[in-house]
Amino acid sequence: MSFAGTTADHYARYRRGYPPPVLDRLVDDLRIGPDATVLDLGCGTGLLTVPLGDRVRLAVGADPEPDMLRHAPRTPNTAWLVADDQDLPKLAKLFRPDAVTIAQALHLMDVDAVLTGAAELLQRGRLAIIANGIPLWQQDTEWSRVLLRHVRAQLGPTAGGGGCGTSEADRAAYQRKLAEHGYTDITTSAVSREHPITTDEIVGGLYSALDPELVNHNGFEQALRSELDALGPKTEQVTVHILAATAPQGAERAYSSSSTGRPSP
Repeated sequence: MSFAGTTADHYARYRRGYPPPVLDRLVDDLRIGPDATVLDLGCGTGLLTVPLGDRVRLAVGADPEPDMLRHAPRTPNTAWLVADDQDLPKLAKLFRPDAVTIAQALHLMDVDAVLTGAAELLQRGRLAIIANGIPLWQQDTEWSRVLLRHVRAQLGPTAGGGGCGTSEADRAAYQRKLAEHGYTDITTSAVSREHPITTDEIVGGLYSALDPELVNHNGFEQALRSELDALGPKTEQVTVHILAATAPQGAERAYSSSSTGRPSP
């Protein structure tokens, strides 16, 4: 999907951020200190990059969509690049970060290319794959079921079935991929919180994942808002999962030879 235009606008305004307890856990899992440099790949509007910049020497956010980066705040200790997973070999020629983060974005990338490129970039630094809760339409709440019903009425009975890389099965698949690529010292952690969520945040959050023009016709938004408002106060339970691992180096990187028959780099 495209994250340009109004989708980027909704992403900047309504997507969940990362509270301090998540940053505390992430920095510990990455084993980095205030002098570290971190590459945040698939950074979007900088929801993770900016708070990381408060805790390290430099956080570099990279995203392929310029409209997303236009929303990224220009704050101390942050820098921004238009780049995607295929650009990792080029980035290795520019700098060597101490860690790489991929937050709520790996499902949009070539996983094998990312893990191979990150290994070249890191030289035994740590990589973290972060899932920032599950999609709004997959939660065990009445308002989430209302949202999913309206989305499926517009897009079909199987719409909203993907986990966007956040499900337990997705995380297990990523863990297997890390091991296949020679990553070691794999750790998992989770930080949970509950907070109020408004109808505006639910609708805006939906539009940050789906082009509004795709679903907002035949009175979709009006009917959705009316039913959500009738539910009264709503809350959201968010669990952030962090999967972290140490990148291989040199001859340790055996994935390409075992999987493709070609010698490892």
